[in-house]
Amino acid sequence: MTTARRLLAPLLLLGLLCPAPQAAERQPLSHQPELLNAARSQPDLALALGLGAEEQLAMTRSLTDPRGFIHRRYRQLYRGVPIWGESITVSRWPDGRISHLNGQLIRGLQRHHLDTRPQIAAAAALAQAKGYLQGNSAAELLFRDESNELVIYLNGAIPRLCYAIQMVTDVSGGGQPSRPTLLLDAHSGERLLEYDGLTHQKVGTGPGGNEKQAYTYEEGGNLLDVTVSGSQCTMNTQRVKSVDLNHGTQGSTAFDFPCFENAHKAINGAFSPINDAHFFGDVVFDLYDQWIGVAPLTTQLIMRVHYSTNYENAFWDGTTMTFGDGYTRFYPLVSLDVVSHEVSHGFTEQHSNLIYSGQSGGINEAFSDMAGEAAEYFLWGATDFLVGAQIFKADGALRYMADPTLDGRSIGHASDYVSGMDVHYSSGVYNRAFYLLASRQGWDVRQAFILFAHANRYLWGASESFDSAYYALLDAADQLYGDQAGARRDDIQSAFSQVGIPKPPPAPACDSIESVHAQSFSIGNLTAATGTWRCWQLTLANNTPRLDVTLSGASKGRNRSSGDADLYLRHGEPPRVDPTVPEGLFDCGSYNANNNEQCSIETPQAGEWFLAVYAYEGYSAVRLDATVSEGQPPSTSNIELTAQVKGGRKPFVALNWSGASGSTVYLLRDTGGAEDRIYTADNDGGYKDNDGRAGYRYQLCETLEGPCSDPVEAR
Repeated sequence: MTTARRLLAPLLLLGLLCPAPQAAERQPLSHQPELLNAARSQPDLALALGLGAEEQLAMTRSLTDPRGFIHRRYRQLYRGVPIWGESITVSRWPDGRISHLNGQLIRGLQRHHLDTRPQIAAAAALAQAKGYLQGNSAAELLFRDESNELVIYLNGAIPRLCYAIQMVTDVSGGGQPSRPTLLLDAHSGERLLEYDGLTHQKVGTGPGGNEKQAYTYEEGGNLLDVTVSGSQCTMNTQRVKSVDLNHGTQGSTAFDFPCFENAHKAINGAFSPINDAHFFGDVVFDLYDQWIGVAPLTTQLIMRVHYSTNYENAFWDGTTMTFGDGYTRFYPLVSLDVVSHEVSHGFTEQHSNLIYSGQSGGINEAFSDMAGEAAEYFLWGATDFLVGAQIFKADGALRYMADPTLDGRSIGHASDYVSGMDVHYSSGVYNRAFYLLASRQGWDVRQAFILFAHANRYLWGASESFDSAYYALLDAADQLYGDQAGARRDDIQSAFSQVGIPKPPPAPACDSIESVHAQSFSIGNLTAATGTWRCWQLTLANNTPRLDVTLSGASKGRNRSSGDADLYLRHGEPPRVDPTVPEGLFDCGSYNANNNEQCSIETPQAGEWFLAVYAYEGYSAVRLDATVSEGQPPSTSNIELTAQVKGGRKPFVALNWSGASGSTVYLLRDTGGAEDRIYTADNDGGYKDNDGRAGYRYQLCETLEGPCSDPVEAR
């Protein structure tokens, strides 16, 4: 879908990430001296940070660390509705003075006049989500642990009122667990985001381990902590409960056995997976208690083993840790590092709650890998920096922290990250940084893990990037080491510089630039190969009211458009963009997953403007239009437009017209809010607006300067 504008008011864009007045934008708070000074001098935090009358900060927790720093986390709200995935943390010295700010604020929400009253009921949205998931599954799904919250989601740079829906699903026979997270537009029902949040991967005696690495839990050594009642031992203590699912998918009864030796049960080369899970759960509890000063979870650790049949994974589902017995690739997945990995997903969810997607998802995975190595170091005094080596039947490991690229899929440098990368592979960036730091002189695994756990517990927010999480680690060093923090910060900077963090400013997008003498111009049939740029330069006069730039691809005929072209604008000099993320220096960016893009600037600055088109995928048959327009396009009686609501329970607006010349027309939709759009369509007399609703106003134009039809209201 292309972006859009209002007819009678300033433009509002979908997919616009820029500091232009029309866009909402994320403002990082870490390492911003002016904001920090403002917060220190103004007791009203919301006022100090420049929030408007309809914006609030709601404190969600307050923690005091062992050095006395007070860390308060806030959620930003607009008209009482929280912003999904965003939070800020205010850290204070023990005397109450503000020491650090972390997280990011969302600026400019009030410009969009977002209607925070949902048109779809919460129950209907949940039913829609379930129907969608069931429709994509060949087997009947079982649903549990459902949650549904009304939130504001920043879609590109346009705020959308959404339902954030999460649940745990599986099939009746087990083996296909999932924890889908969906964001559904609360007005239209459109799915804006979707990802799987299922995070993968002492008196009792008995055997443990597997054919690759065996253990024995016995007197004089490591013992299983169980509850004794008469002659029966039960794996249920205040800290850890272990459950034998017996190849099913449901169950919560603690496993018991005749005291004191348990040999249940050997399977797939392992001697007693439930012994391992129970003992290692206790080890992880001790790790967090002794090193971090807190339990790994706010609830009892529930370890479920023998999940389903031949299941080659382990997972945290928001309440329990579940372990499969493996099959051909893995032994039962109950090694110490895997157990610590899964428990630590729970620690992350209950603290920073890093979103399990994008760069934050890679950091989430990496922290759990770090916790696995920390548990080995805690118990045995050494670690191998190999993830899952003990349960991997072949030589080698699942992941390699010293050189993540050895698995053939993971990355070890931030420059290799691309949007949409699997979080298990993007975790290599932070895994390698952890290895480099823990291996430096004056550091070890314990000290490095304490640093990362401090940031996770107190400073990180849900939507951290590689760079923002790094800056929080520097703040963590300040809080942990006081007067000795300078040298520690230097070590952190050195380790992260070797994995490309922080990212250097991107290079200019344009190697060559085509000058355009007219303020308005059109270029058709553009073609470019993947990864290439094409750039144009135009000059705007003083008092120019608006600049509209669109890309459009033909959707019909022999010369149908293909590929994915993205659009960036910048005043004064060419954009500097990393288009794979995308981020950089530009005044407007539009990067939908097609060739339909739009940037619009109200009252643009006079002087040189640079228009850059990037081939995210090689494209063809694309048209570029740049238009300097002055308010609402003029109407003309030669073009007649009708807008009729159809579709019953799934309404849409059928648009029909006559009297327009040329092969392409522009359909302008005015909703009075953030759902405004401009559509580029073939001049074939008809168009179906699937997101249209009764009351929306439409206008059809031959160009963005006119001539146009009279506005009509959909009925």
